[in-house]
Amino acid sequence: LVFFLDYHYIKKTETSVSFMNDPRSSFFGILITCSSIIITLWILFVVVHQYRALHYYQLGIADSNRGSVDTGLDTINRAVTIADNDIFQRQLSQIALVKIQTLINKNQSTNSTALAEQIKTWGSNAVSHTERALAYNPYNTLNWINQGDIYRFMAKLGIAGTYDKSLYAYHRAQKTSPHDVNIDVYLAQLELAIGNTAEAKKILQASIDKQPTRDAYVTHYQIALSERNMENADIMLVQALQLDPKNPDLYYEYGLFSYAQANYQRAAQSFNQVITLDATYTQAYYYLAVALEKSGNTADAQQVITWLRN
Repeated sequence: LVFFLDYHYIKKTETSVSFMNDPRSSFFGILITCSSIIITLWILFVVVHQYRALHYYQLGIADSNRGSVDTGLDTINRAVTIADNDIFQRQLSQIALVKIQTLINKNQSTNSTALAEQIKTWGSNAVSHTERALAYNPYNTLNWINQGDIYRFMAKLGIAGTYDKSLYAYHRAQKTSPHDVNIDVYLAQLELAIGNTAEAKKILQASIDKQPTRDAYVTHYQIALSERNMENADIMLVQALQLDPKNPDLYYEYGLFSYAQANYQRAAQSFNQVITLDATYTQAYYYLAVALEKSGNTADAQQVITWLRN
């Protein structure tokens, strides 16, 4: 009986500590809960903003691809106001170059004072976007390459000081990605932009000796074409195909090259390979039919034409 009474007394006088009864526990518990809610809402806010920005960016790209460059520019700028990043800034810099090229194509001359002023304005716009991309992430190789490309375009127009700035940007890209041999191709293209073909070929050959790449061979091919060295052009394009045998664009180029050399049978084989790799490559069907007819294979050419009509 004494044991029972003692036990009953202890149970009744036992101290009870709970979340609601202890002020300190209550305060910190509420603080943690509120903090969790705020963090969750902030993350949700950021995600929604990023999604909206990406949506407008994709719309802007689609508009630009359809030829509505101004609309695309406005839409991507809207994405930037929602949530900026270096991808958006790089795209805006490239659209600025499209604007410059469009102005040049319309005027057919860069000597006009008004045209020169417009080129200067859009050029400054393009550079500004590359600088914003680099401010966002100076360690992204693509941002340095993009700036190099912008200045290379301007160097080709003969704008003073842009060659050195392009060279500097490409060298910075090499520092951030020292094993990316494709940057050698950009350096070669920079030399081509100012008419230094000999230096471009040296850079490309050194790059190929170090590590052969498709783009190095394709650039070599383009140089050989410009020099009317068809034998070397053939060799370079074949080398590119060996490195990238699943590329329909390369086979299409080889088909056009072969057709221009009156090698119609090889052209037909190349265009046929294009269709094998990409059945939606409409232009290849037309050239396949023409190459087949030129090579004396009229029946197969007619089949391709009939298929196209249907």
